[in-house]
Amino acid sequence: MANGEDTIDIEITEEYRNYLDSLFQYYKVQGDTLQEKIAAVEEITGMSVGLLFQQAKDKEERKNIAFTPLGLPREMVINAGTPNEQVVSTYDYLKDNTNFVPYIKGDAADILDGLTTDANVRTFQQKLLDAGYLRAGAYVPGFLGQSTTDALNNLLADSNNAGRKYDSYLNSILLNPKYDASMYPTEPELDYNELGNTVINTVKKQIGREPTKSEYDILLGLLAGYKTTEYKEGLEALGPQYKRKDIMFEGRMIPFGQDVERVEQVTPTNASANFEAKVRELFKPEMDFNQRREQTRNVANIIKSSVAGLRSIGGWKSLWCRRWTKSW
Repeated sequence: MANGEDTIDIEITEEYRNYLDSLFQYYKVQGDTLQEKIAAVEEITGMSVGLLFQQAKDKEERKNIAFTPLGLPREMVINAGTPNEQVVSTYDYLKDNTNFVPYIKGDAADILDGLTTDANVRTFQQKLLDAGYLRAGAYVPGFLGQSTTDALNNLLADSNNAGRKYDSYLNSILLNPKYDASMYPTEPELDYNELGNTVINTVKKQIGREPTKSEYDILLGLLAGYKTTEYKEGLEALGPQYKRKDIMFEGRMIPFGQDVERVEQVTPTNASANFEAKVRELFKPEMDFNQRREQTRNVANIIKSSVAGLRSIGGWKSLWCRRWTKSW
């Protein structure tokens, strides 16, 4: 018989009776009453049937948890509203009736174990970061910590809901990023009065005079073009950071397969800096001439100062000589 300390009070339910029947069949026990059969099982196992029942329920619960798809309910209703309506295991139903096997607890660890090199780990973490599953500063690049595991579990949950393989789902996010509309800069309405002032001030700063009418018109168009380019390149910088990997086909590179690679982002044009550089380029001859003229003026001033100094010295010597002669 089981020890008293192993005894658990179990309410006689249909579930419990079914479990007892399965025990009686498994151990092939005989008896005229329920109590005699229970006693026989406890004699064989050395445990109370109540404890055996609880352990069986715990084992089933662990199994259910293990096979609960990430991000999905453990069970689902099929044929709802019909005579054939029933509640089934979500995992089993999807596995048996679709081409998709949902991800469950533990799959993330298996996936991460497959990243055999430090470079693979870093590349995968970068993808999770760019897709919004990892947060900058919350993980160590190249180290598979809990934050990376949690990020992957969230990706697997989203993949289950989409009914897609995690890598395909991740790549689709990277190729088609979604942004809050407020992130996009509005197309600028060019203020030509402001641009005109910039043209005049820039030219005066570089060559010391205001531009002529024809120079002003040309430079105003250039500056407006730089401003428009700055806006367009800023929009492009907000676009996808990834593209499908290319292969060489008939002498040219074409996108192929499902894998993606990161695209280096180009820093948007700085309209003001580009305009100043263009003004210096266009007015370089005049700037060089002004510089030479300034150098000539400086040399002339030095010579004048030197001559004046010599005259002063010569006049002092003449006066000293006259005084010295008189003293004799």
